[in-house]
Amino acid sequence: QELFGEEAQGIVDDIIEPREVPSFAKMRLAPQRTSAPGSAPFSDDDDWAEGEEDEDMAAAYAGDFEAAPFLAGSLRTADPLDARKTRTWVRELVETGLLALLVFLSVRASFQNFKVDGSSMSPTLADGQFLIVNKLVYSEVDVDKLSKYVPFVSAGDDPTRHVFHGPERGDIIVLRDPSTPTQDLIKRVMGLPGEKIEVYNGAVYINDQRLEEPYLKEAWGRNGQGNYPAVIVPEGTYFVMGDNRDNSKDSRSSQIGFIAEDLIIGRAELSYLPLDAFGLIGNGGATLSEQDGRPRLTSQLKPESAAALASP
Repeated sequence: QELFGEEAQGIVDDIIEPREVPSFAKMRLAPQRTSAPGSAPFSDDDDWAEGEEDEDMAAAYAGDFEAAPFLAGSLRTADPLDARKTRTWVRELVETGLLALLVFLSVRASFQNFKVDGSSMSPTLADGQFLIVNKLVYSEVDVDKLSKYVPFVSAGDDPTRHVFHGPERGDIIVLRDPSTPTQDLIKRVMGLPGEKIEVYNGAVYINDQRLEEPYLKEAWGRNGQGNYPAVIVPEGTYFVMGDNRDNSKDSRSSQIGFIAEDLIIGRAELSYLPLDAFGLIGNGGATLSEQDGRPRLTSQLKPESAAALASP
């Protein structure tokens, strides 16, 4: 008592019978004090009676306990904005994949790579050379069917027409072997439909005019391949030859003959391997001489062509 004075008995009573401590749910922080002018942060007027404080705390925390903000956030459902972002990302991924597939199929339908097998196109193309072939350049459209859906389009006398143009003289083309459809050949277009073509003494004559071929580096025809009697190229077909004239199975052979247009796959456009041969393919280049180059052997015709040449 001498040490604590009048408070001694209260301290002893608290030790023997401790006061009830309010639960966490009933606790709250002290009210915020302001330091606005004219009000002291802790004035004498702020002193509370013990009973009043307990009643205020009980009233403030009566009812259900409210979770702390950081706990409540974890109980919320997924943010709708995040769900929309996920759906957008998935949709863009699918659209990109479909677009890439469409581009691949379009390119595949228009271009295709081929490998030269053999030396029949030497020296223009070497064995093992890789090429890109344009499959769209000779494409055709059925004008008769198109006229049923598109106004002001008339089929006329030719219901099927080329979108761009047909094979032209000097074009290097890839075609299916008529005798072995599973095998592809690569040759150069020499004679067009309706033309007379003849080979004499290592030179090609088209309608009695000599064909100038600057892409041939050496003379040919030493092994009997330099002569071929005049023939008329039937409509819808083409006469093709390899640049290696002495070692090429082409339209001069009965196994190949005239090439129907539906056997033509496309025109070689680009060489990409080996790298030292990279570049565009030398299409064209064949021109008819302006001088009369009628050879001596125009009377030696194949039986099927004699009647055609004799008619006016």
